[in-house]
Amino acid sequence: MEKKGLLMGKCFLTTIAVLIMAFILTSAIPVQQAYAEDESITVSCFKGNSEEGNYIGEISVNHLRDAASDCNQEFDGCHGDCLGCVTDSEDNQVCYDKNAEKVSQ
Repeated sequence: MEKKGLLMGKCFLTTIAVLIMAFILTSAIPVQQAYAEDESITVSCFKGNSEEGNYIGEISVNHLRDAASDCNQEFDGCHGDCLGCVTDSEDNQVCYDKNAEKVSQ
């Protein structure tokens, strides 16, 4: 009987250790706003720096990496210089350039 209790105690401790490790590993992953693969994302297009008020228009994209490229294809006024911007979960504006790189605003 004592052996069975000792075995159950070891299983319980092993389970707790696995759960703690899983929590530590998942909490170390950088958090980004997630979008489903087929979700349409509304992007604001700005020519140059978005803080200068150079708003061109809005489009919908499937991938944030395509935001600036799609803006530049959609609007003639961009002349290849548009940024595609979205608002993140913390109400910060995040912009992407034509190389699909995040741009500080």
